[in-house]
Amino acid sequence: MYLPRTLILLLGLSFFACSDRASFSEPGLTWESKVSPAEVDRTLASRSESLAQSASTAPRSPTIPTERQIIHRADVRAEVLDLAQATAQIKRALRRHQAYLAQEEYTSSHQLRERDLTIRVPRDHFFSLLDTLAAETHYLLHQNVRAQDVTEEFVDLQTRLRTKRAARDRYIEVLRTRANTAEELLLAEDKIRVIQEEIEAQEGRLQYLQNQVALSTIQLHLFEKRAVASGVGTPPLGRQVLDAIARGWSSLRYTLIFVVAGWPYWLVLLLLFWGWRRWRQA
Repeated sequence: MYLPRTLILLLGLSFFACSDRASFSEPGLTWESKVSPAEVDRTLASRSESLAQSASTAPRSPTIPTERQIIHRADVRAEVLDLAQATAQIKRALRRHQAYLAQEEYTSSHQLRERDLTIRVPRDHFFSLLDTLAAETHYLLHQNVRAQDVTEEFVDLQTRLRTKRAARDRYIEVLRTRANTAEELLLAEDKIRVIQEEIEAQEGRLQYLQNQVALSTIQLHLFEKRAVASGVGTPPLGRQVLDAIARGWSSLRYTLIFVVAGWPYWLVLLLLFWGWRRWRQA
């Protein structure tokens, strides 16, 4: 009756004795039973703090823009009755739509007066300005509107910038605390320089995209037909005579060149004629 209870008591004591000699393992760390529990707790706390610090310094994923990043462009070609008046009206319309002229070019010929305008307008006023331009012209010949979605490139640039900035900061920390020799200093500075150049290039591209998204572009071509009077553009008689002499001389020159260039054919014809004459005489 008492034997089983005694046996159970002995087995329990053996189990606790074995557990005292057991070892605890953690990747890279091992504690034997000789290590006190307080030291184990301190080691685990130190390792946890190190992992938390590494996680906090790791680059986080960028926040995806809530709205799509779209670049709008348009090409417009229109006829106007009075180019100067239409240009003045369009410039007043640009002020109403908070737009501005990035470039203006004027050309003139006997038949047309033309003006090319490059307009930058806030994207919220893009389509309303297009309607205004169509209303200010006499006849709209051509209008082409394009939309380019750059959201994916926008987010990709943000991600790359965050990663490269984190890498640059790590190299700066190495340069401050761990670089002891001249070779290590030069290596860290070279890495920082290369990464900084890449950061500046990607920042420039990101700023360009932001500018293109915020301000849409309209290429506007206006033209006015000029009334051509009869006789305008006709040269005087003396000029026509001189032009006729020049054309005749050119024709003669090209004829001589053709005759000289075709000498093999003339030689063949001459031999055929000579043979025909010999055959007739025979």
